[in-house]
Amino acid sequence: MFFLFILIFLLILLIIICTTKILIIVENLQVDTELPKDEKINSDSKVFLYIIILWKIPIYRKNIRKISFENQKKDFKTFEKKYLKKYAKFIYRQLLQSINYDKFNLFVNIGIQDAATNAILVGIASSLIATAVKGAKYEVIPAYSDKNFLKINLNCELSFQLLDLIKGLIDYKKKYINV
Repeated sequence: MFFLFILIFLLILLIIICTTKILIIVENLQVDTELPKDEKINSDSKVFLYIIILWKIPIYRKNIRKISFENQKKDFKTFEKKYLKKYAKFIYRQLLQSINYDKFNLFVNIGIQDAATNAILVGIASSLIATAVKGAKYEVIPAYSDKNFLKINLNCELSFQLLDLIKGLIDYKKKYINV
């Protein structure tokens, strides 16, 4: 009876892990480099992080913009030294492959004093966005003026399955660490 209970518990845990989805919703995020330092990112923007199990049940919801990261900086530096630098490139590549862009609207206005550099930068930014986000609605507009600035307006919904990330880390360990 005890082993049956353990088996059912492990089966439920496996189902929850397989159906867990992480959803990031960005609403009205505006960045303007012409504004003063404290006002470069608008204060009324919202960046929500959801953890959803069984495809529809949100178990965690947090507005990331309201989190104070001052206390976590020391812990993050330790984590970064140990793990992040080693796995960052692989995790980034794995996430790019498994992210679903449900909604992605990006407006970028780039202004650089040199017109030729501005044109090249707009082309590079457009191609990077098109490569990274397939099927996105985006606009990269050059502004030829006497000053350097960058204005970004972003509204998006990004999601990925937790299982894709776990599978990628297991593949990475098999390939590079020979476990």
